Amino acid sequence: MPPRNATGVEVPPELAALVDRLLGYGIEVLAARNGTLPSVPALDGLRAQLQVTAASACGRPRRILTTPVTPARQLTVDEAAQVSGLSTRQVRRLAHDGTLIARKAGRDWQIDEDSANGYGRRRAWQQQRAA
Repeated sequence: MPPRNATGVEVPPELAALVDRLLGYGIEVLAARNGTLPSVPALDGLRAQLQVTAASACGRPRRILTTPVTPARQLTVDEAAQVSGLSTRQVRRLAHDGTLIARKAGRDWQIDEDSANGYGRRRAWQQQRAA
């Protein structure tokens, strides 16, 4: 049994391969939708641990996966507009459409910093390519 204050997820070995495949599918869908992925700390390490756990499905004890959780920095609409080179109205529309990773807190949007940076870079690249 893990210590009471331990953070992590206990994944049965027989489900670890499925969890890894679902995580990989979700990553592919997110990348296709947004054109890039936000940086997710320790994602590669988590997937490697899932693969090791899946390989141990032959009756070995379950493993406890722990990953440090670093919350992504959230930007206001004004900050996201500055970072991405868009107007605040465009940022709100993209957040509402799901193009930017964002959540609504009351009346205000909180935009994921990596999502805003990625969108700004893609937009600049597309404009440069069109020129």
